[in-house]
Amino acid sequence: MLDGTTADHATVKPAGNKYFARIVALRARATGSWSESRPGRWCSSRQVGARLRAWWEGYEFVVKAPTPIAKEPERSGPIEIPSINGWPPPRLEVVQKLFGEGMIAPAEAETMVKMINPLGLNEKMTVVELGAALGGLARLVATETGAYVTGFEPDATLAKAGMELSVKHGLSKKATIKQAEATVLDVRPKSVDAILAKEAFLTVADKPALFGAIRKALKPGGQLMLSDLMLAGDTGGPAVEAWAAKEPIKPYLLPITAIRTILEGLGLVVSIVEDVTAEYRAAAISAFSNIADRMTSGEISERMCPWAICEGELWSGRLALLASGEAKMVRLYARLPAVKELT
Repeated sequence: MLDGTTADHATVKPAGNKYFARIVALRARATGSWSESRPGRWCSSRQVGARLRAWWEGYEFVVKAPTPIAKEPERSGPIEIPSINGWPPPRLEVVQKLFGEGMIAPAEAETMVKMINPLGLNEKMTVVELGAALGGLARLVATETGAYVTGFEPDATLAKAGMELSVKHGLSKKATIKQAEATVLDVRPKSVDAILAKEAFLTVADKPALFGAIRKALKPGGQLMLSDLMLAGDTGGPAVEAWAAKEPIKPYLLPITAIRTILEGLGLVVSIVEDVTAEYRAAAISAFSNIADRMTSGEISERMCPWAICEGELWSGRLALLASGEAKMVRLYARLPAVKELT
């Protein structure tokens, strides 16, 4: 069976497709609050891996008579309490096991290349990434195009870790990661060829100020490529409210039409507005299925089990929102006309 028991010890039955219900059941079993779990301890990485995979694939495990296992040695030092607040080292470790080195959200290489290809970047261009997080996209751009990239990340922990990764890969000058708010761009006006942002604007309340700063930084002919969560309609509904209540930082969503109106009001020409919800959801589901397999095989340590579950709980809410249709993941491309186009 997937959880390491024999057919006599476990059965699999179809479950509902409510993400949050699945992760609540998974958490209960992992923490020992489920009546048939081993009390007082987190389950093994093999067990969590099997249950994570079952959850994502829409099944529920019912373990009838789990085989006893040897008691784990007591861990020294303080107990790590999994949390989605901030970026402690175990959380940084688990999100990169989920989404790849330098990434904190679904980001398959093909998707990122598809995002940057229309920009026609080269080694003579200056590029800014907003909300750079651990700098995975910035380093990809620098490596693939030769452009110099400066990533601005508001969270100090992420910015520091991102810069360390750039140093590790010999890209400290080509892919620099700095701490800065998205609305405060530390660049000269009209000096940037392209600005990238991958799910970077969700927690920015003042979107007009944000896009105003972007407009000021771009050269004539400069480009903006972003992907972000946006409202499908004019207002959010119950699914948006339920999702927002569980996010670690308060989100501010605007309708797709409102984002476009702001950009066009600043003189940018919006030529691509693409719904990429399906591929984004597929990438997230693939990431959790993959980590479940790696836990089941023992490749990922038991120490990461509670952190994986905690992250899964967060992403269950995000995927439920996307499944509701009230919000979409949107890829948007805009360009500031060159001087000769304005005259």
